[in-house]
Order: sequence, then C-alpha cells, then structure tokens
Amino acid sequence: EAIEERCRISQEPVASVLRSVRASVKPKLLDYLARYVFRQDRDTIGDQEIMDKIKERVAEVMNWYIPDIFDFFKTHLRMDLKEQDVEARVAKYFVDFDQFIEEHGFASMLAAGGTDRPDYRDRMKNRCKLI
Repeated sequence: EAIEERCRISQEPVASVLRSVRASVKPKLLDYLARYVFRQDRDTIGDQEIMDKIKERVAEVMNWYIPDIFDFFKTHLRMDLKEQDVEARVAKYFVDFDQFIEEHGFASMLAAGGTDRPDYRDRMKNRCKLI
C-alpha cells in the first residue's frame, strides 16, 4: 500500500519501483530452495512460488510448539491495576492481549479466529496458557 501510494504521488509506474522476489534472494539460498524445497530447476522458480512458500512457512507452527514467549508476554503485557472497575480492567487486558498478538506477529498461532478453523482448539489452549 505504501509503495502504491508513493507511485500515485510521484506518477511512477508501480512495476518500476518493485523489485522481484527472486532478485532479493541470495543465490546460495535460491540454490537451496530449488534443490531441497521446490525440487526443480532454479531458473523455473517464480516470485509467486517463493512468496507462497514463505507465507506457508511463516504461518505454520512447528509441531504445535509454542516458543518460549511466556517471558515476552510477562514483560510486555500487564494488567492495569489502577483501573478500579474490575470488569473494565479485565476487558482492557483482553483487548490489549489481542492487540499485542496482532502487533507482534503471533496471530497465526494465537488469534481467536473462527471456530470453523481446524486448529481452533489448539489456538484457544495456547491463548489460555498465556493469559
């Protein structure tokens, strides 16, 4: 969005500002991806394939393991004990928790989301462990 906004203001074509994903990847990493991940010739791998694989890897949690984020949450997420109204205090804590998850990239494993997702139960268990 920021790039599109910049191009709209400067009247530059978006394509001239963007850099290809392939060009951004170091050659040795591209060799590794071609050989072991995609199992195809390096020259046949496109930008979209690389982006899809990156999104897939970022979204998955290895064996449903939660990294040691308890200290991270303990340090950065606090209940406001100055709030006199207990219900308001708890509500604010839960809102802050959801916002914290979004801002720090934990959404794939901790976002509430819909009950129709297959990992809903595991995500709720993980949320309860942290709250």
